[in-house]
Amino acid sequence: MNETDIEAQALLWFEEMGYETAHGPDIAPGGDAEERAAWNDVILWGRFTDTLCRINPEVPAKAIDEAIRRFRRRLNDELVPERANQTFQQYLIEGITLEFTDRGNRDTHHIQLVDRLNPNANDWFAVNQVEIRDGPHRRIPDIVVYLNGLPVGVFELKSFSNEKIHLIKAFNQLQTYKRDVPMLFKTNEMLVASNMVYSRFGSLTAGWDRFMPWRVMEPEEGAPTNVEWELEVMIRGLFEKHRFVDYIHDFVLFQEHRAGPAKIIAGYHQFHAARTALNRTIEEVVTEGRGRIGVVWHTQGSGKSLTMAFLA
Repeated sequence: MNETDIEAQALLWFEEMGYETAHGPDIAPGGDAEERAAWNDVILWGRFTDTLCRINPEVPAKAIDEAIRRFRRRLNDELVPERANQTFQQYLIEGITLEFTDRGNRDTHHIQLVDRLNPNANDWFAVNQVEIRDGPHRRIPDIVVYLNGLPVGVFELKSFSNEKIHLIKAFNQLQTYKRDVPMLFKTNEMLVASNMVYSRFGSLTAGWDRFMPWRVMEPEEGAPTNVEWELEVMIRGLFEKHRFVDYIHDFVLFQEHRAGPAKIIAGYHQFHAARTALNRTIEEVVTEGRGRIGVVWHTQGSGKSLTMAFLA
């Protein structure tokens, strides 16, 4: 199975999960379904605007426009992708709050970027072969996942192989994208390297040693069981709409280092452990339980402190 076949299969899985899909040349400048004004424009502003109006119905259109201008300016002004990404994460969690005067009336509006309570109200879009140009650089990621017009996931796929070493080549290609077209990663939530059989995901700042598989601990709605390919497990598991929205809100944090901000995202074991502990806590609070939620068993180096931070 070559890379083109893997891309097609991945898009099919996204479609089955309710994503809209398209080919990059169609939405590119001059394409049949153009959604990008320029080759270095990575955000689909039409989708972003339409979705913000839909999920913030109580906010006047002029206030939405002002929030988008503020959002766009902040991202453009921050030239370091990691810093811009940190700003985006804050907007994602807290929304954009602004005071807006309309016809003499001054009101405070809170605009959310993603509808967390109703994930299906958001705009979900997976596109293959998205060509991006920046100066002398021309890069074409295999698949870009858009949430409300924002590129939140980048997939690099290699030919079908039993050799895990091919994943490292995919990881190296992702690093090339980060260097040559950094604007693509200002709103990124995760990177994926896969050769169909093996798949690994990691954060914007993670080294290869921090890229992880996605595992299903127990049967979950929308999650595959007994499948052959890790890529399907990751797409149907991690990128399921409700799970993905929860993940990017509750399982992402930043740590400051001398070299700059490090983006930390949860491994599958941390995600499942924190969610299970949270559900047990809610049960104990709602019902007259024992006042104990149980024990989470950790192994050395599994990120115990981070798991507890995600739970908190």
